[in-house]
Amino acid sequence: MAKNKPKTNKHPWRKCPLGHHWRSSSHVDAHTRRSFNVKERYRKGTCVKNRSGKDTLYDDEIHLISNSFFSKMKSKISENKLGYKRGNEFNQLIDGWVKYWNDILKPKVPLDPDFVKALIATESSFNPKAKNYAGKRSGYARGLMQVTELTVKYLAGHRKELRNHLLHIEQDDLFDPNINISAGVRWLFRKKQIADAKFKGASWLETVMLYKGRRSMNHKEVKEFIRLYERIKNEKL
Repeated sequence: MAKNKPKTNKHPWRKCPLGHHWRSSSHVDAHTRRSFNVKERYRKGTCVKNRSGKDTLYDDEIHLISNSFFSKMKSKISENKLGYKRGNEFNQLIDGWVKYWNDILKPKVPLDPDFVKALIATESSFNPKAKNYAGKRSGYARGLMQVTELTVKYLAGHRKELRNHLLHIEQDDLFDPNINISAGVRWLFRKKQIADAKFKGASWLETVMLYKGRRSMNHKEVKEFIRLYERIKNEKL
């Protein structure tokens, strides 16, 4: 007798059944989308079946979720700007997407939104238009969390990377802070999974090393992340 497959629960913020995604009747592409806080644009639409049949977020539902629920949440993130002019501009999005992926993926140690804030500081200095070449294989890294072109392909489903809880987005979507943070946090969870296997149980700090593509915790980028994250945590003591 075949073993029962683990049940995947629908997150309460999702509008459609599992295996479907929300398609707004007023869908707009990344070039004409104005900001994550447009309240009505994504509310009217329909549920569309995913080709893969798997749990997949598309751009319209990413905006529907953030517009509908994030402002109602009690903030858990630090107001420390970490020395950046735009350091608090994306707090609500970070809080929301960290909660969403914690709820879906249920790590033993939940991801801290301040952890993602410090990561964004060291990846892009809170510049949503940041773009850097990440190498021939990875292509360009874009946006707040510097999500690469290769990562976008993996997020859409890859038998050796992501098999469920996917995101179907376009490269230019990564300049949208809302979509970038949703994608970047999902990819951070994937890196945590890899780190757990590599180190036989890893901390989120070791996960940052893999996210940044570094081989040592002593690399200057990793050390800068640790400095900023500890700065936030020490202020909360």
